Amino acid sequence: MDQSRQVRLRREEGGSVLPLMACVLLIMAGAMYLVVAAGNAVTADTQAQTAADAAALAAVVGGEGEARRAAAANGAELIEYTTNNDSSLVTVVVGTHRAQARARYASP
Repeated sequence: MDQSRQVRLRREEGGSVLPLMACVLLIMAGAMYLVVAAGNAVTADTQAQTAADAAALAAVVGGEGEARRAAAANGAELIEYTTNNDSSLVTVVVGTHRAQARARYASP
């Protein structure tokens, strides 16, 4: 291979790193988006369950009104409330995430 051909081949390969880096950066941005979306979903699920637990405990002590206040204080909306004798079952929603909790009154 003569020297002029080698120089020409090197020149033709120049700049091939830029498209490769663009593809790598695009893939990395997509992966970061998925990680953030998954983290947000886990956070919302946790918030919904925390609100449901608080609302169920409040319902046992103070009834439906207290359950609604506890849910609202935790950023949720009480959508279902059921009580019988010594226990309460509540369902709350945070955005599109639902959670359910049951609490039972135990005398001291």
